[in-house]
Amino acid sequence: MPRTWIPVLDSVVRACTALDRPDLAGQLVARREALLDPAVRVLVVGDPGQGKSALVNALVDAPVCAVGDGVTTAMATFVRYAPTPTATVLSLPTPRRELTPLDAAPLSVEQVRAKATQPAATGTRAQIGLPRDLLAAGLVLIDCPADPANTTALLPEADAVLLICDATRELSPGQLAMLERMAARPVAVVLTKIDIAPRWRDALADTQGRIAGAGLRAPVIPVSASLRLTAVRAGDQRLHEESGVSDLELFLGEIARQRDQLAARSTSALTTDVVHTLIGGIRAEQARRADPLSGPEHSRWQATQERLVQLQRMAARWPIVLADDVADLQSDVEFDVRDRTRAIVREIDTYFDSADPRGDWDAFEDWLRDTLDEVAETNFTWQIERFAWLADKIARQLSLDDAGDLAEAMEQELSHRIGELAPPRTEKFGPFQKLFSGLRGSYGGLLMFGLATTFAGMPLVNPISVSAGAVFGARTVYEESGTRKTRRQATAKQVAQRYVDDFFLAYSKESRDAARAAHRLVRDHFSAVAERLQHAATTAAEQARQELVARTTQRQRKQAEMDALLGQLTALAEQLGEPARAVQGITA
Repeated sequence: MPRTWIPVLDSVVRACTALDRPDLAGQLVARREALLDPAVRVLVVGDPGQGKSALVNALVDAPVCAVGDGVTTAMATFVRYAPTPTATVLSLPTPRRELTPLDAAPLSVEQVRAKATQPAATGTRAQIGLPRDLLAAGLVLIDCPADPANTTALLPEADAVLLICDATRELSPGQLAMLERMAARPVAVVLTKIDIAPRWRDALADTQGRIAGAGLRAPVIPVSASLRLTAVRAGDQRLHEESGVSDLELFLGEIARQRDQLAARSTSALTTDVVHTLIGGIRAEQARRADPLSGPEHSRWQATQERLVQLQRMAARWPIVLADDVADLQSDVEFDVRDRTRAIVREIDTYFDSADPRGDWDAFEDWLRDTLDEVAETNFTWQIERFAWLADKIARQLSLDDAGDLAEAMEQELSHRIGELAPPRTEKFGPFQKLFSGLRGSYGGLLMFGLATTFAGMPLVNPISVSAGAVFGARTVYEESGTRKTRRQATAKQVAQRYVDDFFLAYSKESRDAARAAHRLVRDHFSAVAERLQHAATTAAEQARQELVARTTQRQRKQAEMDALLGQLTALAEQLGEPARAVQGITA
């Protein structure tokens, strides 16, 4: 009958493989190996120091398991029947590999016992064969290392379980939980070390009460491994009865006689648990896959779509922003150069209020040219810096790291020269002009004072009238010199102001031309960049869409496979009886 479970286990193993659950598949494979073994496997589990290994030694009357202070089992030890004593270390079976010895040379029982206490690779196990009547009935005793991982790994292979509990301690909540987890198999609680626990009967009653209080059913068998070994060596039947091992042997004998029923029961329980787990996993996966908006492909597609929309929006907006900013820039640049030239004009007026263009014009011309050159250089540099700032602003709007090397491309040689600065035309005021002005001015003084002195009986031309004429002539020459200087200063101011105006006109034209050229350069550069970005975003969006379509198709195909597998597992769960009805109630 147990072999009829082989196809069922194989089908569930395939389901575990399809659902990527190698842990569950490993449990089923171990159970399958146990079904092919005619022996009844009894798993002996317990916490360290509870007397688990000593009990196995007492049952087979041989030191097959290491015992003692500080000694603990690190490798599962399988003790089975053999006509002659044998010992080996085996590797864990897999779906495509049988149990194989890890040591080519045969080992002694003592060597294997020593190896079982040393850390070993996952899945290795010790196997010892002994010619014992208890084992000849088909029993295999498994000394399980005292840790949950080993217990979980070996439980699928077990047909029955012996839970070891020290009579000097209370049954712990952890042991009760372990007992509940093993309830699908025949389980006996073995109360050990009764020879050193005077009140072991109270411990027996307490253990039975705790098991019943937890709603569990399991016989509690008190034993003493030490009394058993002493009785065997002394041949004392009464001492053997006191050890309690005979009751445990009766329990194990009954287990051996019910091998087929126990194997089917254990296999059914394990298969039901695995199917229950697989169905729950499928339901959860179906719930997750039911959301079409989940998954990295959809997130990537959504991100590319948002990026594409953002670029399209920016492609329509940034040229307008650039044009507005360039208009503001040109206004600021023109105001700056106008303000600088007006300041120069004011400085010219102040300068020629005192300076004489006839002697200071050459120095003034050099200063004016240098000052206007400085104005042009400063204003043009500021204009380029403003354009570079605008380019960085557009780059940030397009989510670029930088705008590229546009500043160097916008640099150009200024050609704001407007010709030579001609000096102002000035009237000559040489000795002849001074003599003529002096004579003209002295005539009035000579005549006025000459007539006045004639009343005193003096001639018209006399020393007084001549002196007055000389004074009036000198005054006229002085005033004429001042008037001519003022006219020269006014003329110089007009010439300089016209030159500054001509500079402003020429430079403004060149500045506007440079601004338009820079505007076109920035616009063409970012138009090309935006086009590349849009092309890349469109390509990425299309690629993400194709990935999403492929994922959707794959999800639909996987969904169909999941539905078919879920139907098979649900049908199998219904065939497994009462546990299956619990499975039917699971919802995603």
